[in-house]
Amino acid sequence: MSDEEARRRLAGLIVEALEVGTGKRERDVIDELFDSLGVDFAALERQFTGRSTTLLRESAAERLADAAPTMAVLLNTVVRCGGRFVAMVEAIYKRLARHTATTTGTNETFRLRRANVEEDQLTISPAFLEQVRHLTRTLTTIKIGHIDLDSVQSFVGWDTGVLYGTWPPATANGTRLTDRILALGWIAPAVADRAAGSAAWAEAAEAVAVATRAAEGVISSAEWLVRGYFTYLSSLDDKGGAIRASDVFTIEISDWFARQLEHQIRNDVNRFRDARILAAEVYPRNVTGIDEPTLLGLDEQLRPVRMSAPDRHRNGTTMGTLAGFVAQWRGSHWSRRSRESLEPTLFADQENLTQWLNAITSQCDAAARWLAAEVVHPAVSIDVTTLLESVEEFLNLPLWRQRDLLYEVWVLCATLDACEHAGWRVRLAGTADAEGVWELSVGATNMPVARLLGQSPSQMYLEVWREPRRDTATGMLTPDVTVTTPPPYARELVVVEAKDRQLMQIRPAARNDGAQGKGQRYALLVAQRYAEAFCPAVTWVVNHCDYRRNADPLEEHGTVWSRIRLAAQFCPGNVPAAFTDTIQAAVTPSE
Repeated sequence: MSDEEARRRLAGLIVEALEVGTGKRERDVIDELFDSLGVDFAALERQFTGRSTTLLRESAAERLADAAPTMAVLLNTVVRCGGRFVAMVEAIYKRLARHTATTTGTNETFRLRRANVEEDQLTISPAFLEQVRHLTRTLTTIKIGHIDLDSVQSFVGWDTGVLYGTWPPATANGTRLTDRILALGWIAPAVADRAAGSAAWAEAAEAVAVATRAAEGVISSAEWLVRGYFTYLSSLDDKGGAIRASDVFTIEISDWFARQLEHQIRNDVNRFRDARILAAEVYPRNVTGIDEPTLLGLDEQLRPVRMSAPDRHRNGTTMGTLAGFVAQWRGSHWSRRSRESLEPTLFADQENLTQWLNAITSQCDAAARWLAAEVVHPAVSIDVTTLLESVEEFLNLPLWRQRDLLYEVWVLCATLDACEHAGWRVRLAGTADAEGVWELSVGATNMPVARLLGQSPSQMYLEVWREPRRDTATGMLTPDVTVTTPPPYARELVVVEAKDRQLMQIRPAARNDGAQGKGQRYALLVAQRYAEAFCPAVTWVVNHCDYRRNADPLEEHGTVWSRIRLAAQFCPGNVPAAFTDTIQAAVTPSE
């Protein structure tokens, strides 16, 4: 089976599994997956308004297959999107297993369901977890072949966080494409501000959106290369053995340079064994959002990670710098000096900026295909038929169709975790221990789902609610999660609202400030409505996806008495410390 045939079969499986065109589910994963490969699904869907779902799915699958440089890159995008749901299942099961161990000690199987729904929504058992883990291992341990390390180095051109690589690679007058890709992080909000006040900037705003989708294609190809290198590191971690540069890289260098490269590979292996990451060092003076020498990179699930760099940092291979580039994109970091030189020229004329963005789009499209198709030299053939069968089984797991339920429950668990850090003991309600069911309502509730107990022999307790029915001066509100003092003097201490919306806006433009009827589109309007109605100590609006602009969880949008915070990419492994800290402060009684 050719790679093109495999891509088209895989794309067809994806649109079927995600129920494209049915309108049954939130569009978060559909938008993210298509955006990752540079496809505007919303625009595609508009072309089929009022037409059959079959035609939409056929067109969506075709666009998806054409956008992916290779079948492996498309597979990597699926696994990355699905990996968050796998991590949520693991975290939820851990929470429920801890609960049952402190009660009956007998249950191993749990069913999550909503009240008034006859059939079970999701059953989590050891057998189900093993099935999920087996499929994940199968889809993430494909040997991709030998990586052309010189090409990667020329493309990235990393120096403590600043990117000097060129496109086309190894050309004296090439464009610093990786640096320009990161520059979209500050260009996009700057253009949005101008477009909000002037229709003349609308064309530039559209060009930014197209360039951003094209840049996601480059990131997807880079992630695929990093995942392949992780497979190599994992094989050394599991089995040991000699490190030979020729086992993973295509190189033509002297014996002395080969030994130096193998020393760098060993540094990658040691960091992988210690922290399960691949990373490179960045410095504060070079990169925004960094306040100390930092290791910035990816973990095994391709999630961005950052940690303080050790005093004696040992350099790894260029693959660590590629992981650092991806992490900079995901974390909205960019070069300070690059912005200082680019901004005056680009924003002097919107037509000039639009042309610049169109050129970046074209270069990103070419670079994404080059990274996927030319940088790797296949070492072994893959049994595509067997692989697609595993993909189909993975996509048919209930994780995908029940992702909204999973996210709701996981955000609840993340809130309980934060309360435990404050010293409270969690006692779940709404469970039937004999059956192992955690029942969650389909709408507003009148009963808490958990109780937080003070340290024995204290009689203090707090109540944890999910979608509580609360009558307010502006009508009934049902925030996703609240932590509340008990009656008769009940009040909300914590409000957490979970969103699952790709590129949700943080606040409306000034000309739309009065459009309260559209408040659900804007994270801050949602947060302010809860803060005004309940006056909690802290209100969080967390988004599984990215906001349209960068959201810093440390930025205070409220007051010291009623904090309002936002967090994007809020998922397992990416819960900001500020979330735990502010909730801990809110639920800790004063002396």
